[in-house]
Amino acid sequence: MKVTCKVIQDLLPLYVDGVCSPDTAALVEEHLKDCEACQEAYHALKEAPAPTPGDGADKDAAVAKGLRKVKKSIRRKRLAIVSIVLVAAIAVSIPVGMWMSIPCMTLPVEEVTFDISEENGILSITTDAAYTATMGRVYYPDGTNAKPWDRKNGSALVYSASYTPLEGLLSYFDNSESDSGNRTENYRTDQWATTEDGWWKLNGQTANYLDDMDEMMEKYPDYPFSDIVPDFPRSPKEDKSFLYQGIEAVYYYDGLDAGLWRKENDELLADLEKHGTLLWTAEDGVVYNP
Repeated sequence: MKVTCKVIQDLLPLYVDGVCSPDTAALVEEHLKDCEACQEAYHALKEAPAPTPGDGADKDAAVAKGLRKVKKSIRRKRLAIVSIVLVAAIAVSIPVGMWMSIPCMTLPVEEVTFDISEENGILSITTDAAYTATMGRVYYPDGTNAKPWDRKNGSALVYSASYTPLEGLLSYFDNSESDSGNRTENYRTDQWATTEDGWWKLNGQTANYLDDMDEMMEKYPDYPFSDIVPDFPRSPKEDKSFLYQGIEAVYYYDGLDAGLWRKENDELLADLEKHGTLLWTAEDGVVYNP
């Protein structure tokens, strides 16, 4: 069978490198004697520069480097996406978290129990609410430009049971999982003097103790006494809160902002007409007990 040039040219690289068998070498040499085309191919292979040992390694290194660049680019894109998502989540969570922690909700008056009584010149107010009750005070105008707390026309106590959206959410889930559905009750008791006798019943022991301390400090000026509550009034006449800010009424405030501490005195006083429930007056006593 005649061997074609195609077969010989396929065998030439082995022949040039000297790795073919003796029979194959003899076959190639016999063909080269009479074939100019294959002779040219043979000489081209002989004259071509031999590959350096590092060529294959360099090629593999280049491929590996290219793959690393692709992987690095993919990681950067993923990191950029994750960063954008985190920034967006933080941007949303901060204002939401702040809003969830602000006491901006109140209970209706029907859900708060009040026990209000006046006896022996002492006004006692006990509240029982699902959330902590807070107390504010407003002062009635007296026709002067005096600061609210310096007015001499009486005042009103204003109670509110406020809670944050987070507390409301937690309470909802607690109720849904409990058998009774009852929320934790919070009690608050305040006492206020409405007469001089009532003032002495509430504050007499402290006032007398401080009088004794004053005498001891005058008698022994070099002794290191501890001056406890130095500005505490020693008598009803020294107590401006008792003399000029007598309590004329008690209200429950259910404004949605629950912001007794955020409102100016006259603003809150006007707001009581809309959001206030009158509970007690000095003239009539208890007028509403939900």
